[in-house]
This record gives sequence, C-alpha cells and structure tokens, in this order.
Amino acid sequence: MKIQSKKEESGQIIIVMAVAFVALLGFAALAIDAGMVFADRRYDQSVADASALAGAAIAAQSMDNYGVMLGNFTCGASGVLNTWADAEAAAIARAADNNFIIDNDITDNLGVDVTCGNEDLGAVKKKYLDIRVVITSKVNTAFAHLVFPGAVHNTVEAVTRVYPREPFASGFAMSSTSKDCGESLYFDGDSTVTVHNSGVHSNSCLTTNGGIEVDAFGPTAGIFYVDTLKINGGGELNPTATNTDIELQTQEPVRLDCTQFPDMTVKSSNDGGLISPGIYSKIQLNAGKTLTLAPGLYCMDGDFKATGGTIIGSNVTIYLRNGDFDISGGVAVTLAAPTSDAYEPARKGLLIYADPGNDATVNVLGGAASSYVGTIYVPSGELGVGGNSGVNPTYNTQLIAYTIKVHGTSDIDIYYDEALVANNPPMVDLLK
Repeated sequence: MKIQSKKEESGQIIIVMAVAFVALLGFAALAIDAGMVFADRRYDQSVADASALAGAAIAAQSMDNYGVMLGNFTCGASGVLNTWADAEAAAIARAADNNFIIDNDITDNLGVDVTCGNEDLGAVKKKYLDIRVVITSKVNTAFAHLVFPGAVHNTVEAVTRVYPREPFASGFAMSSTSKDCGESLYFDGDSTVTVHNSGVHSNSCLTTNGGIEVDAFGPTAGIFYVDTLKINGGGELNPTATNTDIELQTQEPVRLDCTQFPDMTVKSSNDGGLISPGIYSKIQLNAGKTLTLAPGLYCMDGDFKATGGTIIGSNVTIYLRNGDFDISGGVAVTLAAPTSDAYEPARKGLLIYADPGNDATVNVLGGAASSYVGTIYVPSGELGVGGNSGVNPTYNTQLIAYTIKVHGTSDIDIYYDEALVANNPPMVDLLK
C-alpha cells in the first residue's frame, strides 16, 4: 500500500491574522480619527456660535446705547456703524477666550463679518445686522494623514441676526389687529384724520363711511389693508389704500405687576384732587373737578370714566384688568405715558393697556385741547376715537386695538413719534 505524505501547511494562519490585524488597526485608527474630527468640529461650532451670539448681544445693547431704532435705522448712520464695530470686537474677544484668533476678514475662513440689511416688504420694514463668524481648525489625526495627503481641517460658521428696538404694531400709528372683517378698522363722519410720520394698517378690512378724509404723511406713510376696502360715500384716502398680504404679528401680552400696590378707595365723582398709583375698583369724574394722577401704574378692576372736568397725568400707565375707559367729549385730558424706566412697574411709552382677557371698550375723546401721549393698546376690545367737541391735536399717540372706530365731525391729528410710544427690545436670532 502506497502511503502519501502530507505537505506541511502550518504557519499560514499567522499570515492571515497579521493582515487582518493590520486592517483592523487601520479601521480602528480611522474610527478614532473620525471621532476626533467630529469632536473638533463640535467644539469649533460651539466657539463660532458663542462668538456670533456675543457679537449679537453687544449689538443689541449698543443699538439702545446709540439710540438706534426701527425708524432711524440706516446702514450708514453713525449709531449703526458704531454698533457694527462693537459687534465685531465682541465676537473677536469671545473667540480669543476660546483660543481662536480671528479678525474682521473671513476670506481665510477665520474671522467675523457684519452685514447690514434693510428689507422693504411694502407694509413693513425689516432692518437688521447679521454677524457671521467663520472658524477653521486643523485636526491632528492618528492615521488619516498617512492615507490622505495634506492636513485635515474643519471649517464651520454661525450667523446671528439682530433687529433694532421696534414699536408695537411694526411702527404703525393706527393698527387694527382683528382678522374678522366685521370687526376691524372704521372711519366714520365728515372730519379729516391726519397721521403724521407713520401710517395705518388693518389685518382685515378697512371701511369708510361719509365724507371722511384720511391722510398719512411721512417717510413711512401708507394705508394698508389685508382683506377688503369698503368706501361708502365720499371718503378719501391719501395715499391710496394698498392691499397687502402681510398681517402684523400679534404683540406678546404686556407684563404689568400690580402686586406691590394696595387696594385704593373708590375715587368718586365728587372728589377730584391728587391720586396715587394703586389698584382701583373705579375712577369717576364729573364736571367742575380736576383729577391729577401722580406718576406710576394704575391698575383698574372697574371703569375709568369721566363725563366732565379735567384729567391730568404725566408718566402714567393705566392698566385695565377689568372694566372700560370712557372719556366723553366735554373732558379736558392731558395724559402722557412714562418717558423712561424710572416709573416701573408703569411701562415706558405705554399709556393705556387693556388686558387680553378684558374685551374693554376704550373711548379716548375729550375737548379740543386734549392730549394723549403714548401707546393705547386694546388687544381684545374696541377703541373709539373722535367726537363732536374735537380731539385736536392728539399728540404723539399710537392706537392699536382689535377694533378701531374713528367717528364724529372734529378733525384728528395723530403725531407719531417712536421714541414716545411702547417698544419691544432689540431681538436676536441664531440663523445658522
């Protein structure tokens, strides 16, 4: 019997294992490198975000310091240019805190760039500064540099947008917020309503009855409606009303704190005199009396009503938690909102505010010498303006309500000044 000898095969598995081990080491090294790349990228992105947000935060503060607001914001104005420089410096400083040296040149993918935007959308204007931070870093790899030529780099960017301080209702002197055409903006009568330095906007319909004339003058003037324009009679609008698809955004509820005040006695029609800020169940005034409101916040849980006499108050906010505000045409009214934050919890620029849960009726009439200064905001109710005894002039007033009715035979002048009405603070968005 012939016996065949086996060939020697021992040791081949060692070669296979060696090749496999090298491959496994390569995959492990690549996985480690990928983890390092992603970890560095996350860190770079956090630095870019922090730097862009630091620039935006300083820009928002600088806009207030330099008096930059929606109405006076122009890209070449000194306040905007100073804000621009402050934003760049803040972004550069924050990047340095995180061990990145950047400048105001992003062509090398390592810097900060500020651009100015001014969008005219017709009914509204959007003005802003964009702060863009670009960060690039080199990743020290364990294996990838042996396979791929050149260094591995991460490049990330972050963009923040800063909007200037903006008045309620995008700066319109008269704004109806209702989206119901049956409860929107009405002009009735035969008077002339003149809006200086601003315009008129309705989130639904705009209706005129009789021979009323509505004029809007100034660089931001305009008369806009979203739904339908109804001209009944010989009404005239200057400039011609424009149909727009831009609805004004709903204003956030105003936060006013009444908790620090005690309940005050009812102010009767026979008193007059000087009253102090507090919580009132009713304030009422008849002819022959003068009522003076000391500066501060007046929290109303009932009606504020006057059928005669004189009402005087500077640096006051009247907060209608419940009840109505009703001033007849025979009352001489001089009321002005706070001009600074020194009168908190009264709100700077806010004269009369009805809580959103109160469908109040607010009538701001008064005699020919009456003056209302500041924003009157009735988000869920009706605001009446006019009368037969004259509200001329109505200085520096902004009228915002669910429904607005302008009526009567007396002319009305609305002198809009965004520095004297309620404003929202500068806003910051992280875009990227």
